[in-house]
Amino acid sequence: MILVELIKVTDKAAAQLKELMEAEGDGANGLRIKVFNGGCSGLRYQLAFEKAPSDEDEVVESNGIKVFVDPDSIGYVRGLELDYGETVYGPGFRITNPNAVGGCGCR
Repeated sequence: MILVELIKVTDKAAAQLKELMEAEGDGANGLRIKVFNGGCSGLRYQLAFEKAPSDEDEVVESNGIKVFVDPDSIGYVRGLELDYGETVYGPGFRITNPNAVGGCGCR
């Protein structure tokens, strides 16, 4: 099933992801976003390249990037925006999630 507007990948993030997937050269066809318990705000995100979604995954396409989300993570990522740019730690990906009730205090 393809859901539109579940996750937004910005132009900058899409360009960086395409570059990284091409550089890896392992046939990755999409980005997995997974949410785990842990981290300083109670939840943490994991991003990883994958060749294909599992049968249970929701598949979102945004800005030319396929994003795979497992059923346990889907409720946490609705409306999420993935961007790329300068952070306090240098260049990197930034996740803005309108569902987050807390965040890391070291921003």
